[in-house]
Amino acid sequence: MNKWLWLPGVLAVLVVIGHFGLRLLDGPLGPLPGGPLTSGDWVETKDVDWLAQTHGKILTQEHPYFVELELVDAGTSRTTGILFLEDAVYIPCDLGFGWARFSGPQRWILQFIYIFKNWHRKIAQDSRVVLRMEGRRYARRAVRVTDPGMIEALRIQLEVHTQRWLAPEPLAPRPTRGPRDIWFFRLD
Repeated sequence: MNKWLWLPGVLAVLVVIGHFGLRLLDGPLGPLPGGPLTSGDWVETKDVDWLAQTHGKILTQEHPYFVELELVDAGTSRTTGILFLEDAVYIPCDLGFGWARFSGPQRWILQFIYIFKNWHRKIAQDSRVVLRMEGRRYARRAVRVTDPGMIEALRIQLEVHTQRWLAPEPLAPRPTRGPRDIWFFRLD
């Protein structure tokens, strides 16, 4: 009997334990999803000066800006990029538009994440989210953007951020086959 036959079983058990263990955390653990966002001051106001909250990082593009996003109904959270356009905040969900343009190990890792990505569908069922940024929590509704002009403007902004901060080499052209979509959610 092969002495390595037990390895897949042990790895599967570790993945399951890790998946449920991460849900006990206060937020995501880096790129790994986590549990509900429990720490941080609540900001009750609807009118937020997002530029002031991010110390100007969104508009000046000093570096990519990431936030933590909790899906209230699911009780899970993730780290995601944030975009700012026309005084509103947007969260992207890359379904192949970005990662399909990378090559090598980075593309493989992002494609692997895509296989398990389903939070965008959960938001369609319950749009309540909590955004945590700079140690503050904001209760919001995530509304999917459907206007083609706004989607294109957000795609262009995302391409600029991706090329500047994440792509090790020039991005390949936009994909025409396979997974190539991207969803954007405006946080109201």
